[in-house]
Amino acid sequence: MKNNGINITEWVSALSNQKLFYLAVINKCGQLTFTNSHFFKNLHLTSEALINKKFLDFLHPADQAAFSNALETADRNHTTVPIELRIKNGHYRWVKWEISRFRNGKTPGETFLCLGYDIPCEEQVKKYVSITEQNYQAIVENLNVGIIFQDKDGAVISANQKLAAIFDTTLETIYNNKKLYSLWKTTDEDGNALPFRDAPFMKALATGEPQTNIELNLEISEGQYRSVICNSQPLFEKGHTEPFSVVSTILDITNEKKLEAESKRKGILLQEEKLKRQKGIAEAIIQTQEEERTRIGHELHDNINQILSSSLLFIGLLDPSKDNYEEIKEKARETVMLGIEEIRKLSKEMVAPSLRDSGLIASIHTMMEELRLINPFEIFFTYDSSCDIETLSKNKKLTIFRIIQEQVKNIIKYSKARNVTISLSCSNDQLRLLIEDDGIGFDSGNTRRGLGLSNIYERTRLENGKVLLDTASGKGCSLKVNIPLEYNRPMFSF
Repeated sequence: MKNNGINITEWVSALSNQKLFYLAVINKCGQLTFTNSHFFKNLHLTSEALINKKFLDFLHPADQAAFSNALETADRNHTTVPIELRIKNGHYRWVKWEISRFRNGKTPGETFLCLGYDIPCEEQVKKYVSITEQNYQAIVENLNVGIIFQDKDGAVISANQKLAAIFDTTLETIYNNKKLYSLWKTTDEDGNALPFRDAPFMKALATGEPQTNIELNLEISEGQYRSVICNSQPLFEKGHTEPFSVVSTILDITNEKKLEAESKRKGILLQEEKLKRQKGIAEAIIQTQEEERTRIGHELHDNINQILSSSLLFIGLLDPSKDNYEEIKEKARETVMLGIEEIRKLSKEMVAPSLRDSGLIASIHTMMEELRLINPFEIFFTYDSSCDIETLSKNKKLTIFRIIQEQVKNIIKYSKARNVTISLSCSNDQLRLLIEDDGIGFDSGNTRRGLGLSNIYERTRLENGKVLLDTASGKGCSLKVNIPLEYNRPMFSF
C-alpha cells in the first residue's frame, strides 16, 4: 500500500526504530486491512483471527461510540484526532490513539490510519508498589532472624519484630533511637568493649565490604547478655562505589551458647558431641542464609522501592497539555521496566536452583552457558556418566552446586585465568569434585581465607567431606572436594 508514492511498509519500518507503537489501517467500514507487528503480537493475534475483523472488535464497548465519532471528525475536518481508548490484551489497557484519514487521492474517508501509544496506568503502579511493600513486610516478619535496614549515616530505616525481641525492646524504641546508640552495647568474643562505630553495620558502611558471621555479646540490661551472630551487607546504587544503605541480619544463639557453657562446666561434653553441636549451629546459620536468599530474592529489595517511587513521581508529572508529556511518559515506563528487571536479576541470583526439576548436571551446564555470554574465560565441564549423581539427596546436590558457584566467583574475581576445568566423578564411595584454573594463583599459607573459601570448607564439612586446596603464586589453583556418597561410610583421604 502506498500514500502519495510512499510505501506504507517502509514508513512503518522507519517509525519502528523510534519507539513501540500500535498501527492499524482500516477501511471506511472499520475493517482491518493492515496492522504492524506490535499490534499483532500484543493482542495475541493469529492470521486467521484477523479475517473479517473490525477495529471496533478490539475496543472496550464503552469506547466504541467515541471511536466512531473520531473517525467522522477526522474524515470531515481532514485532520488528526487524538483520543484515548481501551484495547483488549488479556485485559483492557489504555492507549492514546491518533486517528487520521489516509490521503491517497481516492474517495475521501475510504481509508484511515490509527496510530497508538501505551499510557502508563498510575493506579496499576500504585497498586504494585502497595503489594510490594506488604509482601516485603510479610517476608521480614516471618524470618527467624532480626532484620534491620539503615541509611548511609547508620540511621534506622526499617526493622522487624524479631530484632526488637533480640534487644528486648519495641520497634518504637528502635525507631526513636535512630542510630541505636543506647541499645548497641556490645563486647567481642574476648570480652572487649565494642564502640558503636565498630559495629558490623557501621564497618560495612565505612568500608563498603560485607561483615559476615561476626559473633557478639549484646548487653540487654545490666548483667544480662545475648549472644548473636551478625551479618551486614552494604547496598550500592548502580554506578556508585559508596554504599547508600546497609542491611543486617542478627541471629540469636544465646541458648546454644548457654548449653555449650553448661556442658563444659559439667565436663560431660565429649569431643564428638561438641563437633555435632558446632555443626548444628553452622548448619542453622547456612540454612537461615539460604532461606533469606530465597525469600528476599523472590521479593523486592530496598532499591526497588526507590525505583518505583521515582516512577510514581514521573507519573505525577504527566500532563498531556505540556510539551514534555511524551518524554515524561517514557521516563515513567523506563523506571517501571527497570524495577522489573532488577527484581528478575535479584531473584535469579538469590533463589536456590531447582535441582529437583532440572538436575545437577543440567544446572551446571546452564551456569556455564551464562558464563560464556560474559566470556571471562574458557570453561570446560566433564562428568562420569556411570556415577549416579542425580540420585544423590537434594542437600548434597545443592552443596556441590554452591561449591562450584563459589569457586567460579573466586576465579572470576581474583585469578585472571584463561581456562577453567570442572569435573565430577565417583570412586571408593566418594563423590569427587575437581575445579582447576590456570590463573595467577596465591600463597595459601599467607592469605586469609575469604568468605567464598570459608563457605566451601563449611559446606563440605557439613557433608562429612574434605577439601584439598593446591595453589601457589603464578601456578594456578586446584580445588578438590571429596564427599561420601553414604554418611555412614568411612571418609576417603587424599
